Amino acid sequence: MRGELAGIFNWALVELDRLRNQDAFTKPAISEAEKQQYKRDANPARAWLVDTYEEGEARGASEITRRSLYEAYQAMAKEEGLVYKLAMASFNREVRTAFPAAKETQVRRLGEAVRLWQHIREKA
Repeated sequence: MRGELAGIFNWALVELDRLRNQDAFTKPAISEAEKQQYKRDANPARAWLVDTYEEGEARGASEITRRSLYEAYQAMAKEEGLVYKLAMASFNREVRTAFPAAKETQVRRLGEAVRLWQHIREKA
């Protein structure tokens, strides 16, 4: 081991130089993939959103109301037996996080205000 100390020290200096140049540790792709999978497993609402919806303009006349999206989430949660379900405000935050381009808008239908999600649609 003593004979290898100089080599180990030189290797450490090379890696220290690389760390300083990158200003961060190298993130292996497998670690990033595992982190994303952990986030999906820990957040069933977001997993369901990204599995069922995508960013984009609505197809045809299909609009997604805030209420209908939340009711679909509640139905999924019930079907899957989820113990902890998000309140509507928390769920809407998940929608905005999962789909940064999503925007909320309000229209009047038959004299009532209806809140819609824009820039998200059901996957084909």
